[in-house]
Amino acid sequence: MMSEYSEVNIQMSNLPSIVEALLATKHPCRNKNWQPNELEVHLEDTPRNRKLGKVLAKRHPELAVSFGGPVNLYGFQGDKRKQKAHIRINRKHVQSASNDIGVFLEKKGVQLHVSAYDKGNFGNTWQNQVVQNYGVAETKTKCRLEGWTFQETMLKNGSIKLEIQMPN
Repeated sequence: MMSEYSEVNIQMSNLPSIVEALLATKHPCRNKNWQPNELEVHLEDTPRNRKLGKVLAKRHPELAVSFGGPVNLYGFQGDKRKQKAHIRINRKHVQSASNDIGVFLEKKGVQLHVSAYDKGNFGNTWQNQVVQNYGVAETKTKCRLEGWTFQETMLKNGSIKLEIQMPN
């Protein structure tokens, strides 16, 4: 029996920050962060995306980046699904008997594809952590661009505290 995918719309649009958010979010079954070689990025072949690909490759040389456009997701039995993703986490990196997890980029955000089977571990709590980590990644990027320094602290309750120092 196939586990159906649900689509969750999330307001995230900066590809490098989305990748950083996924890498900063703990895998709920392994209690450690995803590794760059566990994500695949599949972009349309445009000059802008080539530039983004170079940025991602510089930050994470182990990250697989291709320019053939979004790819289909696959179920736990290797069955090709209709859902497509620009960022795919292959089912072998999710957990045994899992389906791929995918992120499809849209103009005003992303669609996160998580199967009904995998919702137990990659549901609201995990998705909220991805969104939180996206906000942190975006803030860090802004600080770097402005020449500001920051100190990141993980609090006991799981939230992240950023202290930002702006030069006088």
